[in-house]
Amino acid sequence: MALDDIERLQARTHIDYPLTPWWVHPTIGVGLGAMILALRVGPVAVGELRRPLLVLVIAYLAVVLLGLTMAYGVNAVVGAAIIAIGVTLASLSYDRAYGRATTLVRRRLSLT
Repeated sequence: MALDDIERLQARTHIDYPLTPWWVHPTIGVGLGAMILALRVGPVAVGELRRPLLVLVIAYLAVVLLGLTMAYGVNAVVGAAIIAIGVTLASLSYDRAYGRATTLVRRRLSLT
């Protein structure tokens, strides 16, 4: 098999696929925009709740950058695994940190 044939076969897996549904892109944008907006607005009483979200956004960015660096520099499977595992761990960590923060707010405001 000629090198050109191999390249054509490899390329086909990347170019023969349906387009992403139109609604996916604005959904991702709105979701990320809402996360950023949540960091900047809100009553002072829930200021403690901003830190977990800020850490989550930073963690997501760091994980995606690391994953993409590994995917393009080392191996795509390694990069994808880093992103999948890293985002999962960041989300779990956020959930726990947010729970701790809500407990602090409840105590501070005598809402228990």
